[in-house]
Amino acid sequence: MKCSRINDSAKKVKIFGLNHNNLSGNLSPKFAALPSLSALYMNGNNLTGKLEFSEWFYGKMGRRFGAWNNPNLCYPVEVNLNTVSR
Repeated sequence: MKCSRINDSAKKVKIFGLNHNNLSGNLSPKFAALPSLSALYMNGNNLTGKLEFSEWFYGKMGRRFGAWNNPNLCYPVEVNLNTVSR
């Protein structure tokens, strides 16, 4: 998923959920730059690569972050999966 720049409308997004939409590609760490984002759900797609969000972002999202059931998506070792929605 590519996100090249953030426009004014995107800055107001609070909940971003695209579960089970057959999406592919990398999950851009630019989602963390959305100032109002309080939940990000990308479960059950075909996302690939490594999640490259900061520890701060995972802490901010807590259980409101979900990217499970993406078989080729790698979580960084330092991510505590007990704090990430499953």
